[in-house]
Amino acid sequence: MKGLLIAGAGGHGKVVAEAAETMGRWDRMASVDDRNFNKTQIWGRPMLVGYDASTRLVSDYIEAVVAVGKAAIRLQMMERLETQGFRLPRVIHASANVSPSAELGACTVVFAMAAINASTVIGRGGIINTGATVDHDCRLGEGVHVCPGAHVAGDVALGDQAWVGIGAS
Repeated sequence: MKGLLIAGAGGHGKVVAEAAETMGRWDRMASVDDRNFNKTQIWGRPMLVGYDASTRLVSDYIEAVVAVGKAAIRLQMMERLETQGFRLPRVIHASANVSPSAELGACTVVFAMAAINASTVIGRGGIINTGATVDHDCRLGEGVHVCPGAHVAGDVALGDQAWVGIGAS
């Protein structure tokens, strides 16, 4: 087992952490954020202030996931963490359904009750949020966010950093 560093400690970070826990893949998790929460723990996990702290954590937390909603920042942070030597895993909630023929880019997160169907490709840093669906043969660019309850029909292409709003179809 190994550690997971979660870059971002807001509400999105909390949901990412809980999804990661359902996978049972990491023996420890910690969060890092530039905002000063005046806490040493958040959600029962170590909290480190300052993204610069990540540089000294590669040996303890081999993998890192970015839990920041804004796509441009998420993609920049992914690049930075990768340069520091972190591996960028996919985080998929245990209740999500992801087709074996789907391809998910590094640092993509898939939340509870989401579905990704056959032959879909999702670029790096994608977010398929709670209860969202992405049907067959879709092509989603880097940093795409399909918000809670949104549904993307089959054979749809979405460009980099596209945002599909809550409940959209």
